[in-house]
Amino acid sequence: MKKIWRELKSQNVFYYIAAFSIIVILIITVLGSYLYRFYYRTIYTDFLVSNEEHLRWEMNRHENDIQIINDIVYQMGLAAEVTKFKLSEKPLAALQLEKHLFQYTTVSQFFRLLLYQYHEDDYLYSSTTSVDSDYFAEQGCVMERMDAQTVKEELSSESKELRVFPEQSVSGFWVQKYIGNSRIVLYMQAIPPKFQETLVFFVPDTYYDSLMINEAEDLRSDFILYDNEVIVSRESSETDHAALLELIKESGEQRQVKLDGEKYLLTVQQGDSGMLYCSLQDMDIFYDKIVTGQWGIIGMLIICAIPTALLLDSQEETNYNLNSIENGIQMLVEANEQKEKENLQLKKTRFIRNFIRNDFKNQEEVLQESEKVSMEIKNTEYLTVLLGERSDSNENKAHTKMLE
Repeated sequence: MKKIWRELKSQNVFYYIAAFSIIVILIITVLGSYLYRFYYRTIYTDFLVSNEEHLRWEMNRHENDIQIINDIVYQMGLAAEVTKFKLSEKPLAALQLEKHLFQYTTVSQFFRLLLYQYHEDDYLYSSTTSVDSDYFAEQGCVMERMDAQTVKEELSSESKELRVFPEQSVSGFWVQKYIGNSRIVLYMQAIPPKFQETLVFFVPDTYYDSLMINEAEDLRSDFILYDNEVIVSRESSETDHAALLELIKESGEQRQVKLDGEKYLLTVQQGDSGMLYCSLQDMDIFYDKIVTGQWGIIGMLIICAIPTALLLDSQEETNYNLNSIENGIQMLVEANEQKEKENLQLKKTRFIRNFIRNDFKNQEEVLQESEKVSMEIKNTEYLTVLLGERSDSNENKAHTKMLE
């Protein structure tokens, strides 16, 4: 053995092997570091963008519904023929007002109940009936976080701003007939131009359940804030709202934050209504993706090490073009994105098939499944055309008539 070792040293084979190993290790280290940095940046960018898109979708849908409230308020301001009267003086006018309110209530998928209050009258009006204001506040509609006196004051307020009251439970014999025992978010808006009337919108918690839906494995919490207060939240774990508000005040930009000892990605966007939309996603989601991707990097390095060893072994000079490597990686990323698009198209096709076959249990399930495949499916009317062709068949004539 010693003799063989001396022969290796005398022939400089040992030094060649050592130099060969060092060069291979150096190339793998440099290439591995470059691949890791590139992969890290790519995954992190995707992580940021996915949270932005998730929050933007929620904001756009909710802002559209808030705009519907604003439109109703201004339309009611123009409907002078059915508003601003006392029931004791014009009892028949109440019927016209109820019909007017009925038009808004039947087409809305946002609010469950709409009430109208003329400040000089003693009654509130819905789309079907009227109710004494005192009875409404004290017994008919009992709020979890608002006492009867506060409700009365808000009903008669001439504030020009939209008022939003945080999600809370509501009970009372009168309101049970319309929305049952549930949790609601309450919106109030005085009607211009004189602001002597108020519209009250009851938005049920089921609306926000469908709007802010998250899978358990996403580890994401969503919040809607208004006037420095959390109005609605759907949380994967309990969050300190006061600490969250402080983080948002510090900076409204998307960034990593530490809350309750855990690291999160904080994303904040502001709507035209003045509401803030906030999302917190646990950074463990990002770290898990990095760990999963490391195995791919290791496999790529092993593959790269084989031709590297062969080239060094033949003593051929090799110039590593990092641009070519980056292009190759980019091609892999694009191929993966293309595969995801094809999978999304397949999911869309499957959703359309199930939708046409009416395989869904209810509208909520339809909306949830459509969100997963990035499709808007909130229309009330649909046209479906099924076409096929068989030669020498009367079906061709039928298809022609269908198209005509």
